[in-house]
Amino acid sequence: MPHVVFCQSSSIDTLKQQFVLADHDTSRVRALYLLTYEFFQSSLDSALFYARQNLTYAQDDAYPKFKCSALSAMGATHMYLNNFDSAKYYFEEAIKITKTHDLPNQSSALYTNMGVLYKRHGQYDEAIQSYIDGLIEDERNGHLYGMTIKKLNISNLYGLQGDNVKALQYGEEALVTCRELTHQDKAMIEGLLLNNIGTIYIEELDFPRAKEKFNEALVVNTSAGNQNEIARNLHNIGALYEKVDSAQTGIPMLIRALEIRTEVGDQIGLVETYMQLGSSYGKTGNTDSSDYNFNRAIETAKSINNHALISETYLAISNNDVVAGNYEQALDHFRLSVSYQDSLEENYDREAYLEMETKYRAAQKDAQIAQQDLLINKRTSQRNQYLIGILGLLFLSAFIYYRSRQKRKLADEKIKNLEQEQKLLAIDYMVQGQEEERKRIARDLHDGLGGLLSSASMQMQSIQKEIDKLSEMQLFSKAEQMIDNACKEVRRIAHDMMPSALIDLGLIDAIDDLASQIRSKGSLQVEVTTSSDSLDITDVQAVNLYRIVQEFCNNTIKHAAASHIGIVINQDKGFLHLELTDDGVGYDISDANLNRGIGLNSIESRIKYLGGSLQDLTAVGTGCRYIIKIPLRK
Repeated sequence: MPHVVFCQSSSIDTLKQQFVLADHDTSRVRALYLLTYEFFQSSLDSALFYARQNLTYAQDDAYPKFKCSALSAMGATHMYLNNFDSAKYYFEEAIKITKTHDLPNQSSALYTNMGVLYKRHGQYDEAIQSYIDGLIEDERNGHLYGMTIKKLNISNLYGLQGDNVKALQYGEEALVTCRELTHQDKAMIEGLLLNNIGTIYIEELDFPRAKEKFNEALVVNTSAGNQNEIARNLHNIGALYEKVDSAQTGIPMLIRALEIRTEVGDQIGLVETYMQLGSSYGKTGNTDSSDYNFNRAIETAKSINNHALISETYLAISNNDVVAGNYEQALDHFRLSVSYQDSLEENYDREAYLEMETKYRAAQKDAQIAQQDLLINKRTSQRNQYLIGILGLLFLSAFIYYRSRQKRKLADEKIKNLEQEQKLLAIDYMVQGQEEERKRIARDLHDGLGGLLSSASMQMQSIQKEIDKLSEMQLFSKAEQMIDNACKEVRRIAHDMMPSALIDLGLIDAIDDLASQIRSKGSLQVEVTTSSDSLDITDVQAVNLYRIVQEFCNNTIKHAAASHIGIVINQDKGFLHLELTDDGVGYDISDANLNRGIGLNSIESRIKYLGGSLQDLTAVGTGCRYIIKIPLRK
């Protein structure tokens, strides 16, 4: 999916208000951009309306990123409206801008959108090439998250084409880069990759490796507490045991998968697991349990009006009847499967079914003749030949149909996984965009408004001699004082938006600078302690860690009634340890009615984004104490 930000209706009203009140085209463009993606879920016509307005306001060549984003929004809207040519045109125009102005992040995202567009229209080769082009951008910039997602998509596309060798190659490569991530969604992506790789090994009939990957995925998802994926892992392992003639061993896992899917309300998953339990019990000879689970699968599929699953279940029942030797029932259930499939595909080719039925009737007639002959001699031999013939016909027909249905099922699942992964990619780009915008605003305040105020001050001083003659008037001194105050305020805002010490000298010096500012006001003593003069962190990590320290200090000044702030920074064994303390009034962290406020929520959000952890040891009367642990880059 393209980069979409999903909000609630109140956010739509807020964005509309921002657009109306905006005093600059850049602000209007940002509001229109977010409004476009907001309406993807409710009204594509409205999305197209705001996308067109967005493009109108974003024509200024001084802001290539905004124009690129506007073109991307137009392309995404046309893609969801199934206007292939229009979507392709806008995406390609946006890519040209990224090449002209060297915008690698936007270029990578646009190649992803092109891949999604081609995939939606069945042009798998073009989709693969688009993802490879985006992968080159990510590798050039060391963007591990983007590399992982694109390799996963390429693996899925090769799987849809039946090229399991390349599907495995890119799947395994994606797994390697995934395990280097520090992103908060690492576990979810790793579990998804392991499941996909295991599925490919099943298609290759390499059951031991498939089992190995499914078990690894189960460990990862259990650690992450991802219930949907845990159920999926248990289902896959249980189904695998049935394929290797150990159905009884897999039944407990299927039962556990069924319990989880019941708890989370996964109706489609329930149908699949009921169906698999029916097949597994059938292999063990437990007819009652087999019939019960098949019936539950049919009931659940009908309750959600899913004809594809109903058809699939009747086919599984037909296969189970063949295994049990119930050939009449097998044919009846096969007919039901085809009838439900026909309701989904009007042009379904019924000739295969009619041919099978004709052969069945002919074989049945031959069997009756043979049965009469068997009364004289060769009773057993002739009956076996009849059964083998019918069994072969049924198995051949069922295999062809099952293979087709299995490929379609895997394709649908991979498409659903692809859409989920693109949502994750949007989060990373949005956070980076926020910090870039902070830098731009700080620079504009310092270089633009600050310069104008300084020039105004010099002009005022040039008429000092004339003003001094009017000894009774204080207009000049008051105006000059107001300009000085404005200059100081501009410098303060610019520094808060993006401290120059952070940009020029690094995190530790920026925190020292912040401490000096607080101490200079005389209200607080701030002590900064560190075991290293430099830290092995990325620019994104540095900015977010500075914001965490800044927000803690602001909270202490406003609410804690403290006299001392302590800041301790250390790094070891691949982690950065940050301890923040004050001697203020503190608060009760167990109080359910505690108003946490925007400040603490901002701290927790940034720690989560960095993939870190927060231990809050605050107590009433002893002050605040936060222990923060952040993984360093490799």
